[in-house]
Amino acid sequence: MKELNIDEEWIVIFLQAPRSIASFLLIPLAYKSDILGKKQLGKSGNIAQFLAILVFCAIPFFPSNHMPVMLLAILIFSLGTALFGGSWFALLEPLIDPSQRATFFSRLRISWQVVGLVFTWGTMKWITVEKKMQTYQWILLIAAALVLVRLYCYHKIPDLEPNRPKPKSFKELLRLLSHTKGFVWFNIYSFLVYFSASNVISLFNLEQKTAFHFPNETVITMGMIYLMGSVTGFYLGGKLTNKMGTTAIFNLFNFSMALLLMAMSFHHHVPLSNKLLMALATFIFGLLFSAHSIGHIVAMFSRLPKEFKSVATASCVTVTAVATGLSSFVTAGLLKFGLSYGSMNTYQSILFIYALILFVVAFVFLIKPCHPNKD
Repeated sequence: MKELNIDEEWIVIFLQAPRSIASFLLIPLAYKSDILGKKQLGKSGNIAQFLAILVFCAIPFFPSNHMPVMLLAILIFSLGTALFGGSWFALLEPLIDPSQRATFFSRLRISWQVVGLVFTWGTMKWITVEKKMQTYQWILLIAAALVLVRLYCYHKIPDLEPNRPKPKSFKELLRLLSHTKGFVWFNIYSFLVYFSASNVISLFNLEQKTAFHFPNETVITMGMIYLMGSVTGFYLGGKLTNKMGTTAIFNLFNFSMALLLMAMSFHHHVPLSNKLLMALATFIFGLLFSAHSIGHIVAMFSRLPKEFKSVATASCVTVTAVATGLSSFVTAGLLKFGLSYGSMNTYQSILFIYALILFVVAFVFLIKPCHPNKD
């Protein structure tokens, strides 16, 4: 986008727009997936994403009108993301034996994390060597080809629940979901956890840059450490969820994240160098949050109604997306306000608030579990 002389504020908006637009479209399109067929709309989503990437490739050919073309590409890509994602979990649910769900999603998330890292590293090296617009276009064409490969693989996935439920009104859908055992409590729990934890790494990064004055190379290294922690967490999350169940996983990792954030709120009392402290905290948080996410998916699957599973899973995903977005807004407001308590700086003060929320959530849901007592 910089190569097209697009202003920084527009770049930020464009990068966030696909996720935001897809979040608004997710539940309505998931409803259509349940009525018309999961795979039909999923295939359409793949095709839309492929076409959107081609439109992105064509932007340099419209130097005087690149903004409308950019907006068109973003809208098509957002639509494709919602079409594909709206029924993804519901399509997989009957395919995976309940006893193997944690292992399956553990391996799935490790694989896409590793593939994403390799692809990102390779493209960054390529761009560093050849800083030309054609390089970006070739990378996008490779991505488009990979989407076609994904479409072929997606076509091979069987739909084990081909029967279509009768259409329901919005009020009837709300009644169905609210009467599904544990569904509402699970989403309340999810909202509070993601609200408190989703922006922790961003706060760590900001503190590294502004409070500790780490150089860019160190901040990038911290990002790699976080990814290493995430991969480790996905692996442990799969193992521990199978062994202990989601109840124990939620309690263990919820308390652990709260304790870590509380410790980082008072890190000026910890006798470690700033770099070592941030490296440990970043790795541990990546591990905890990723391991918790595996238990989160397994618990979501055990809380689905017998029909309109796409709507149910899309609702769960939307809840976490809204919590993440609201957390970003609140965090930005607190940073601008300059919140601080005693000897804690602004970043420590915000982490302290999020730690308190996680502690309260952990204690409340120990009393009122949002997940099955037995998995």
